Amino acid sequence: MTVLEGTRTEFIENNLGLVHSCAKRFRGRGIECDDLYSAGCMGLVKAYDGFDVSRGLCFSTYAVPVIFGEIKKLFRDGGTVKVSRSVKELGLKISAVREKYVKDTGNEPTVSQLAEILQVTKEQAADAINACMQAPALPHIAKVGKALYALRVVSANLSGDS
Repeated sequence: MTVLEGTRTEFIENNLGLVHSCAKRFRGRGIECDDLYSAGCMGLVKAYDGFDVSRGLCFSTYAVPVIFGEIKKLFRDGGTVKVSRSVKELGLKISAVREKYVKDTGNEPTVSQLAEILQVTKEQAADAINACMQAPALPHIAKVGKALYALRVVSANLSGDS
């Protein structure tokens, strides 16, 4: 790896246009523009650190795929909320233990029971459950909302309330 001209900071600042170009391609896909830009900046820094002038490439030729990679990683990792690996692993263990518990007993385990089985605190178990929960899709929420509204209307009509 060969050092590029100017200071690291100056070089990166002079190439922020690459980040803007790359981030622009991902707008409107559910992640804020600022977050796309931040991920792209991380890619630009990684590109600077990994660039080798002796290979005869233009910096932008090397940097653009690295910037895209960091932005795509943001989408793969689920957006801006970062959950530590240990919490994700605990969430997976909880899921497996929960499935086995339901299969064996026919009942849903409490957080306390899950924590006891896995020998963690209730708080750790609750945090892992909350962090690893997937948000329901919006169409599902809309269907549930309509069903609840219809149930309220029918209930009100049956009871004579308007």
